[in-house]
Amino acid sequence: MKTTVCLISLSLLLAACGPSAEQTKLLSDFKSTVEQLASQDKSFQEAEQSMEKMHAEMEQKHNELKAKGVEMPAHDSIIAVHQKLTKAHEEMHERHKKMIADYQAKVESFTKKMPPVEELKKAYASAMSDLDNLKKDYETMKADHDQMHKDHEQMEADHAKLATDSNKKKK
Repeated sequence: MKTTVCLISLSLLLAACGPSAEQTKLLSDFKSTVEQLASQDKSFQEAEQSMEKMHAEMEQKHNELKAKGVEMPAHDSIIAVHQKLTKAHEEMHERHKKMIADYQAKVESFTKKMPPVEELKKAYASAMSDLDNLKKDYETMKADHDQMHKDHEQMEADHAKLATDSNKKKK
């Protein structure tokens, strides 16, 4: 009984002292990683919005040509691929948003009640792994955008050539 009272007293005393330096550092690192995840995802979303705008403009020009009776099957294929990529990027972004929200909830929970060191280490390692994966997703998306940009440039050149050829025929 005396041992139990001593253990309870020691436990209460340790709890009153606050988190250890290791816990504080791990929590700080975890928060920083979650902030990096959110920042990286914001960059991802901004790049996606820019590409969507460019793609919508190109698709509008293409549709205007189609309405005039100009068929460009290669451009139809490019547009279809771009639409699939855009959908895949949107789904990826939704997964990222959910993951980040989950981590932010953990940060809030950990801030209110400091977990044991092992739980913090596990959460931090998981967040670091997800940050690496998010960076890889972002690099893949950037490569997709670079290819889309090249495709848009080719479509623009094709449209300009068509306009030039059309003007020559009128003269």
